[in-house]
Amino acid sequence: METQDPAVVFSGRCTTFDVNPHGCRLISSRPFPYNTKLRLTIPPSNRILTGHVVRSIPNLPANHVLTWFVGIEFDTPGNDWDGQSPLLEYLDSTTRFLSRLKKRVTVRN
Repeated sequence: METQDPAVVFSGRCTTFDVNPHGCRLISSRPFPYNTKLRLTIPPSNRILTGHVVRSIPNLPANHVLTWFVGIEFDTPGNDWDGQSPLLEYLDSTTRFLSRLKKRVTVRN
């Protein structure tokens, strides 16, 4: 992702957490001002999407914020994710992790 606003300079990798045809939510190492213009490159197709920030909120704990949830509204709505769902991939990897963890933990009464 990179900003298209000269007043807000950023270019880097962010984690997409939730997507829909109108926008997405991603996790970033920094907040972005409302309405900041952004350009996203969607791997592996390298499709380019443009949009603007509608929200930046800290990922708790608030006293030591390391990541931010950033809401983005796309300039042109559509299904640009080639059938991929970052949320489903996240949930699937989380389920596999919890399954492995459950096998290692023994609960005693």
